[in-house]
Amino acid sequence: MRPFRRIVGVTLTREPAVAAPAGIWYRLWGPVSAVRGAHRAELGGQRQRCVLAALLEVPSRPVPVPVMVHRVWGDAGPAQARAILATYVSRLRRALGRVADGPVGLPRRNGAYVLRCDPAQVDLHAGRMLAERARRLAAAGRDAEAAALLLDARGLWTDQPLTGLAGEWAEHTRRRMESELLDVTVEYFRLMLRMNRHATLVPELSSLTAQHPTDARLVELLMTAMHRDGRREDALAEYRRARRAMVRELGLEPAEQLQRLERAILRDDPLPPAGVVAPYPAWPRPAQLPPAAMFVGRERLLAEVVAGLRGCRSPDDRQPVVITGTSGSGKSALTIRAAHDVKAAFPDGQLYANLNASGPNPRRPTAVLSQFLRALGVAPAAVPAEEAECTALYRSILADQRILVVLDDAPGPAEVEPLLPGGPGCAALVNSRRYPAGVPAGQTIHVGPMEPADAVELLARLIGRDRAAADQ
Repeated sequence: MRPFRRIVGVTLTREPAVAAPAGIWYRLWGPVSAVRGAHRAELGGQRQRCVLAALLEVPSRPVPVPVMVHRVWGDAGPAQARAILATYVSRLRRALGRVADGPVGLPRRNGAYVLRCDPAQVDLHAGRMLAERARRLAAAGRDAEAAALLLDARGLWTDQPLTGLAGEWAEHTRRRMESELLDVTVEYFRLMLRMNRHATLVPELSSLTAQHPTDARLVELLMTAMHRDGRREDALAEYRRARRAMVRELGLEPAEQLQRLERAILRDDPLPPAGVVAPYPAWPRPAQLPPAAMFVGRERLLAEVVAGLRGCRSPDDRQPVVITGTSGSGKSALTIRAAHDVKAAFPDGQLYANLNASGPNPRRPTAVLSQFLRALGVAPAAVPAEEAECTALYRSILADQRILVVLDDAPGPAEVEPLLPGGPGCAALVNSRRYPAGVPAGQTIHVGPMEPADAVELLARLIGRDRAAADQ
């Protein structure tokens, strides 16, 4: 690992306290690289590096070939994409083997590739491990140790993620990694304020808030630090600046908690200890699920869907739970019932859209994103016109929330991907007739024909039990 001295908003005075992993050290922050001691692997061109990055995002977990093709080429892959992919993987095996001084586990099995390595050998995952340890220490009241580990985690995440890689997957992953760095940064500043280190934080917080002028978390921290440092007027001026930015860019007034902070500073009331109050919701709580339809049988399938949505999903596993089946098989009924059953696990709201893939006018992602953004409180005039900008704003709003996104009658992964939330607290439930096997999905559940007893029970409920009993 190379030394580093400064990252966004914080000056580092030491190397990160993470043990040098045995074997190869992989970097996703900055140019994708693989080093062992003084030896650096020759990883080839952009697409070959993208292959390695896609495997390192989920180390030691299989990535299906269609997923790899989509991540490297998007929807415009060449006719020989699979053969070219196999060539890239073969070259990576040789390049990594030369650095490792021996074979590297990069097999293809059951139509998927997997790079076998300890997640601690990848800068992205090593930083996450440090951040998780820090959170446990902070919960136990060991703030100084937690802050040191968060600083170490951030020290591993320097430079632009995936530098030099292009394409939709790389851009989405880059934004998600940068958002994760900002989350860890906010946690670090909260701990520093909780330890009354406000005097040294104002310049660093000011710089970071200038880069993210509508992030209410940073505004709250900066105002608190300024007020504690005896800069009451500066804190109030910061609130006014943030309010103008939020109204201009988002079409929203600041969240109530931020307004309460301004009133407390105006009255010179005592401020709550930073980091003690839970992060406040900055957006409305949508509740868009349609009423649950008549539901009979399917208990095992329902349990699988609910378990997939409620499960503790890793930061790497944010793909949707997908329900597939033929027309009329009951996909939508299962989807809506499962969504209602897990509502309590997503207290910040539920977003729903019927994409109408089987109808004459399928809905485009931009139209659905516009609907979702308005439901989340964005003024219609502030909704971006471009799909990429809509997706970026949508994921920024959802980044720190627990929201369930339900997509009914979806065309396929290309139309679904822009609508997926990126935050670790969110989940997506999709049903589709056209979702092909092997594409990204946290879990795929197929709905087949009903069991005869369940079919009879459904019919009895529809036409009445007396009529059904009279004509078995």
